[in-house]
Amino acid sequence: MFDLPESGNNRIPDTDLSTRPVDDQSANSAHGPVIFNNSILAGLSRELRTNLNSVVAFTYLLNRDDNIISEREQFSNHIHNACEQIISLFDNFLDSAIIDTGNSKSEAGKCNTAIFFKKLFAGFSEAMNVDLYRDITFMPDNQDEKVPDCYLDENRFTRLASLLFSIALNNTTGGYIRTGYCLNDDILTFYILDSGQGFFKCREFFFSNDLTHSLMRFHDVPMAVSMVLARKLAAIMGCSMRIESNCLSGTGFFVSVSVKLINEETDEKGKYSNTLSTI
Repeated sequence: MFDLPESGNNRIPDTDLSTRPVDDQSANSAHGPVIFNNSILAGLSRELRTNLNSVVAFTYLLNRDDNIISEREQFSNHIHNACEQIISLFDNFLDSAIIDTGNSKSEAGKCNTAIFFKKLFAGFSEAMNVDLYRDITFMPDNQDEKVPDCYLDENRFTRLASLLFSIALNNTTGGYIRTGYCLNDDILTFYILDSGQGFFKCREFFFSNDLTHSLMRFHDVPMAVSMVLARKLAAIMGCSMRIESNCLSGTGFFVSVSVKLINEETDEKGKYSNTLSTI
């Protein structure tokens, strides 16, 4: 089993360690109203208009008759990337708004832990199979580990893990992204480590209770919306999250949740009525 980093060159001093237990009250009170204020909406509008303008411009260039094949491929990639950013921004914003209605609850079910993470990491690997990420190496840990099955809200955990992975991708232009998990003493911990340049920006949005102020420092609306949604998803599932620096300016995200392990004998007798306990 992979040991989570506790010391060494990839660890910042303990006084700077960024740790955040997330609960429903803090996630909703700190971030529910903030995401809809004028500065966030204005930022969303700018991001959407910028990407839509890119689609229009590159579509025009793509339709010119004097383009060579390499230029057409480049224009197509730009259009695809812009559309992906628009879809992601919409999805994250709307999902966050849905959570704010108060109707979202954790729905834990039986989870084959090893298969779940194998599929999750396969999805990450497929997402990186584009030219934009050719200089980034994906490094999944403990693919063949035998770990107990447990009860887990697979849909929301996948959504949370995918958000953190997309943040790592956006902050890394070259190097690696490393993912893995461990299950110790009924605590399931998932981690993503990258060699990018986004630690200080991630830490700012990770702790921010005033996104207007944070956006004045780091003009990254997609990052702000993604981090807000990640914290809300963690709160729903009863997760705790922490962030550490990795190497010089890379980022390490760690998500931990208390789970009930599946025991075939006791499960058949229906002893597990409460399928998930929170930290």
